[in-house]
Amino acid sequence: MIQHKVIKMIVMLISGYLLNPLVAYSQLYSTELTIEEIPYISTIDAECLDDTARITVIPENTSLLIEYTLLNANPPFPGLPISNMTGIFLIPNLNTFQSVLIATNYLNCMDIKSGSFICNSQLPLQILNVYAKVIDEDIAEIVWEVTEERNIKQYHVEKSRDVYSFESIGILPASNTNLSNVYYRFIDHNLYNGINYFRIKSEDAEGTFSYSKVVSVINNDQNNDDLIVYPNPTAGKLFVEHFYTGVKYLDVIILSSIYDVIKHYTFNDATVPSILELSTDDLSPGMYILKLSDKNGNEKIAKFFKIN
Repeated sequence: MIQHKVIKMIVMLISGYLLNPLVAYSQLYSTELTIEEIPYISTIDAECLDDTARITVIPENTSLLIEYTLLNANPPFPGLPISNMTGIFLIPNLNTFQSVLIATNYLNCMDIKSGSFICNSQLPLQILNVYAKVIDEDIAEIVWEVTEERNIKQYHVEKSRDVYSFESIGILPASNTNLSNVYYRFIDHNLYNGINYFRIKSEDAEGTFSYSKVVSVINNDQNNDDLIVYPNPTAGKLFVEHFYTGVKYLDVIILSSIYDVIKHYTFNDATVPSILELSTDDLSPGMYILKLSDKNGNEKIAKFFKIN
């Protein structure tokens, strides 16, 4: 879909007055009017978790700084509408047919789209737990536990940089044993720098599939020499020295330990300060993740701790 629209307007003027089309004119001017990009929604994905369904809104242009709003849901639940800058919403998993209505907003240009899903999986399989951890530089271990494994063909291990688009990085055949609980293990030797998201796709012999919950790990955040946060732990202000050179735009996100977005800042000035000053007064005590990215998508990540 075309994101930019250019309209050529022909204006007929004589002495500053608009002419009747039937009257001869002496000058013909042509000008261009550029319309801002519209945040069109490409797809609305739903992942069924234990007690909740994760709704992920995927725009056609992921580089836009879009505000997402969950306008309505059916069956309804309290607290709507809900807005954020991530496009990810958690709603109750009712194990029945559900629908959502999503709006996007970018520079007062809007798009609205509905999506529907059903959470009761057709597979007899249940993925009880999924774990992921970094075991060495650029290497992660992903382990998942399943039960009621019958007629399952294989498991796809999928990975993402942004929790929007996943790709398969490996396939393990199912054992289909009679054991009540079965464990599978996969090693990823090519971690992205920063946050890596993983999920397991289960597929049966007929091609029916379902997804596990999404888990994540952070790679190379311990020795990040080009991102310094202090004081760490902090009880109030947090100073962030980022070492981006000549940057005029900076996106700053504070995430919880389970990667929920807590705060979102945008620095879009002629000169972004080399040391950012952030307030943590309204954060609860605990561990948080700080993620910085410039206009080209280059990310820097660090952990910090908030204390009373």
